Amino acid sequence: MTLTADEIAHLEALPEAAHEVEAEVLCELEAGHPGPHLALGQGFQPDGEIWIRWTSAAGLRELTATLGQCDAERPAEEELCELPAHHPGRHSFDLEEGRGRTPTAQWQAQIEAALARIENDQPR
Repeated sequence: MTLTADEIAHLEALPEAAHEVEAEVLCELEAGHPGPHLALGQGFQPDGEIWIRWTSAAGLRELTATLGQCDAERPAEEELCELPAHHPGRHSFDLEEGRGRTPTAQWQAQIEAALARIENDQPR
């Protein structure tokens, strides 16, 4: 699905937006799932998310605030499901392809600073 310029502007204007917004979004649920499609539009502070929900047939299209996080975890790897609570289908860690996102410049700078602190604190 292609986001409108207004939708992109709205997602980019959220406080401390976590990633760059792409105009083309793909459903993040398991292929063949029932109900509307769902894609993360933006993560933002404090601990918020905006999800995009749409259907092809009925024309439903909405941005919706945090839907609550799925509490499933892959115990051996301490990996959490990145999808909303009560999503249909398999969990994000069981799907073959994940959705990598490009962090905003602000978040990238924070990531790099944290990595530098970790590197400097480790014995050589």
